[in-house]
Amino acid sequence: MDTNAIPFRDLAYVIIAAITGGLLAWRLRLTLIIGYVLAGIAISPLTPGPSVSDAHSDEQRRRLALKGKILGRKIIKQMATIVTVENNR
Repeated sequence: MDTNAIPFRDLAYVIIAAITGGLLAWRLRLTLIIGYVLAGIAISPLTPGPSVSDAHSDEQRRRLALKGKILGRKIIKQMATIVTVENNR
């Protein structure tokens, strides 16, 4: 497999596992976070079956996601400030 395609394959594993775990937890009337945690355990490198292959690239993706989350919060905070100022006029 082409080394450039591996991160996309890993991302697909994560998304499919999260959806499956979430749906399973929802059908069992549990909180969705339990399904997500079980999905994470299922695709971890310590269990048999499909797993995320490179921990270093996974760490980089987590850092990028965190930066995106922080940026999103800053944008939402600025938008809320703008709306507040507009409403006070």
